[in-house]
Amino acid sequence: MQITNDDSSPTISIGTPVTIGEDGANATFTISLSAVSGRTIGFDLGTANGTATSGSDYTALSSNYTIAAGSLTRTVTVPITDDALGCEGDETFTATLSNLSNASPGTLVSTATISENDFPVLSISSATVNEGASAALTGSLSFICATAVTFDWATVPI
Repeated sequence: MQITNDDSSPTISIGTPVTIGEDGANATFTISLSAVSGRTIGFDLGTANGTATSGSDYTALSSNYTIAAGSLTRTVTVPITDDALGCEGDETFTATLSNLSNASPGTLVSTATISENDFPVLSISSATVNEGASAALTGSLSFICATAVTFDWATVPI
């Protein structure tokens, strides 16, 4: 006697987008099934640059993974690099599932956002002037930024 497995394949999806700090943490993607399967689920996960660059902002992945029979989820971590470049703003990369086996496609792409953590310190010089005279103040940043830096200021009577 031969038993044919006529159960439908579960749907596989990668979790909602993740946001991580640029401080050397990991971006963790959760891959989930819509139902428990009696079969091992296989998939490839690869990363691709958005505004973030592999090698300097994160470690690229291109590997195959499995979710064991009887399990519903698996996590995959992508190491984040603290590149110490200031003022580049938040950056993104994507993780994509492909080459599915024993599963139907659900959400196959998720975007990770790496939050900038390198901000310059703004210093303003002080000045003493006579009433009615004008004062010139000089502002300086603790390091040069590749993008424009804006700030608001106001005077306060003392």
